[in-house]
Amino acid sequence: MTLCMITKNEEDYITCCIDSVKHLIDEVIIVDTGSTDRTIDKALQAGARVFNYNWQQNFAEARNYALDQAAGDWILVLDADETLEYVDIEGFNNLLVASHIEGYFIEIESVIGNGEEKMFDQVVRLFRNKPHYRFSGAIHEQVIGSIRQFNSEEALGCTDFKIIHRGYLNERIAAQQKHIRNMEVINQALIDNPYDPFLRYSLGIEYIQQGKIAQANEQLSKSLQKLKGGEGYFHNVLVNLASGYLQTGQLKEAQELIDRALLMLPQDSDIMLLKGITALYSKDYQVAIEFLEQSLTGNSMNTLANSIHTICGDIYGILDDYDNAELEYFTSLQLVPQHVYPLLQMIGLKQKGKSQLTWYEISKFTSQKVSKDLQLKLIKMKELEVVLVLALLTIINQNSVSKTNLIIGCNDYLRAIMLYQPANELSKIVLQYLKYSAEMMLLYASIISANCDFTFLPITQKIADISNDNLDLIIKTLCPTWIPCIKLNKMLPNVEE
Repeated sequence: MTLCMITKNEEDYITCCIDSVKHLIDEVIIVDTGSTDRTIDKALQAGARVFNYNWQQNFAEARNYALDQAAGDWILVLDADETLEYVDIEGFNNLLVASHIEGYFIEIESVIGNGEEKMFDQVVRLFRNKPHYRFSGAIHEQVIGSIRQFNSEEALGCTDFKIIHRGYLNERIAAQQKHIRNMEVINQALIDNPYDPFLRYSLGIEYIQQGKIAQANEQLSKSLQKLKGGEGYFHNVLVNLASGYLQTGQLKEAQELIDRALLMLPQDSDIMLLKGITALYSKDYQVAIEFLEQSLTGNSMNTLANSIHTICGDIYGILDDYDNAELEYFTSLQLVPQHVYPLLQMIGLKQKGKSQLTWYEISKFTSQKVSKDLQLKLIKMKELEVVLVLALLTIINQNSVSKTNLIIGCNDYLRAIMLYQPANELSKIVLQYLKYSAEMMLLYASIISANCDFTFLPITQKIADISNDNLDLIIKTLCPTWIPCIKLNKMLPNVEE
């Protein structure tokens, strides 16, 4: 088994990459394209064979040069900013003895932006070492085409392995100047192949990553004109182009493209999501709900499902269907507790007297640790009303669970109260009352922790009553008044290669 990799200035990542697979491989082949840092030294320290390579503006050629050096019966391909999640040797070797399999798909989980969002793809990265299995494509190079050329589709298998890719993190892209390098590669390749739809698609993706949506639309449109529909990236072109049209306000073009796409891909969750969003732009709320909810069946990624449930909650709120709105918001909150917008909307339903969930039921949306981390972030943002709500929800959640955590929760609540700056005389009086309440709950929590015999006094119930009372008071006097609205942030899907 040989690990093959091409590198340039990867000193911060290469050791972790090799360490993640060193128990599975027999040799490491590094093809370096001009590192000026300690990449080569670290590769040699990790036991790699390093080959210097004159960069030719073509990723496939560099990959294939690495394959030419490999001695193992199987090839595993990784980039330095990737790691393979742990795989036991026995399970890995069982894949390699399947005589009818020539290559395996592995899921790639790309952490993008600031690290809160993820993108998934399936790519052949594990395959037999045969001279006719080679990569093609100046950029976003693939080996799957050559494997399919010599075999039936059954020769490609799937694994439950996962590669974690960190190359799309903001600081990583900036440090590596990836956009500049990629644009150079694509434009050079377009000189010889100006009508190549994959190159046009790749150029469109680069523009998307740079926030140049109009330029991306132009390239994706040119790519789509040359596609037949069976290409592996056909779906990606459709989704990114439709999304781009919506972002640039070209609603008519988006609607026409999405309707045509649905005829070809009627069950595609991304297309259904876009159909729902276009209906939302047109204020056709019933159609929007229908397609948004259908799109959830194929969107397992928590951050995207969270956004879909949130927008469905917003629509139901506009339609005065408060029960369904609350259900959607709560589901969204459970998926991604760090996104507080759904919680704010649930607070609004409480203000309006339209909530069916108790504070105790709402308190179950996340753990104490996540809640505390979120409170600290919100304190820095000076969103102290939300901090007070989260602290009380933590107290309610821990009241019947943990004595120690209950005391911690009460202390956190008291500290949040002390940080709050009253804006008027009413809020000043409210803060005094909340401080008294927090001190009482802390006293009750201490009694519970000390295992004192207070069976005649229902302390747990008293803490619950005080918490509920404080929550109702905070949302009615300190929190801004809720106004139903539709928030379309982070809803448009981009499928990047």
